[in-house]
Amino acid sequence: MPAPGLIVLVGIAGLALGVGQPLTMSWLAETTPTGYRETAMSLRLMANRVGQVALPGAIGLVAAGAGVAGVLGVTAAGLVTAGVFLGNTTVDPHEPEADQ
Repeated sequence: MPAPGLIVLVGIAGLALGVGQPLTMSWLAETTPTGYRETAMSLRLMANRVGQVALPGAIGLVAAGAGVAGVLGVTAAGLVTAGVFLGNTTVDPHEPEADQ
């Protein structure tokens, strides 16, 4: 593909990916009860940083030993684990606000 086409595609992808963080932060602020917003934001940002720092190295080690199938297996296991944790979590929007 010619360089101008790649530049356009990378620009579009960057804009699309860049919208994700502000949207998820807004969604989190709207859906979390007032007294728990700080904790929810901190947990979201911490999980983001763990994903950026620890996971690439760990996945690289798996890929070195098990190849592409190992990477896909680890990805699937991570998604299942996240689904289990999220499936067991409930937020009651009618719960009284925590003292500030």
